[in-house]
Amino acid sequence: MSGSRRHSVAEVARILGISERGVRDRIERGTLDAVKQEGQRGWRILLPPEAVVDTVAPTASSGSPSGSGAVGGAVVTPALVETAIQRTGQQYTTDLRTMLTELREVYEGQIEAKDAALTAKDETIAELRRRAEVAEAERDRLAAVQATQDAAGTQGASAEAREGTLSVWGRVRRWWRG
Repeated sequence: MSGSRRHSVAEVARILGISERGVRDRIERGTLDAVKQEGQRGWRILLPPEAVVDTVAPTASSGSPSGSGAVGGAVVTPALVETAIQRTGQQYTTDLRTMLTELREVYEGQIEAKDAALTAKDETIAELRRRAEVAEAERDRLAAVQATQDAAGTQGASAEAREGTLSVWGRVRRWWRG
């Protein structure tokens, strides 16, 4: 920027009316244009010309021109303060909108993942219910077959006839019982 010059952290703190830590915080956030020059200690901050107005001659009564706030060889006017506040407010608003958009994307991603997990669980439950119904039907069928065989076996079949239809273990069981 033409007409701009680089200031130290202490100068910028005086000009903006904030602490040196506040200036360093703004440098870290990127709201102040600053560089570290080789061979020098500390930051050099570039302020726009409208933020710093050089004093011409302080008045004798107030020590600053026209009674405004002269700080470190610069005049800070209410209009400059208002401009700085608006710029800072706009930056905060932009940052908050960006964060809100990012959070919304993360939230929507989590909702989609949850919905997919619930759908998978619903499918698993449906498959388990189907398998349980098939197993119950098979159990009922086998119970009916067993009941039919038991009824047919006890209705007049002789022990010798039944002995021929028993399995090996059934015959062993009958032998053991005597």
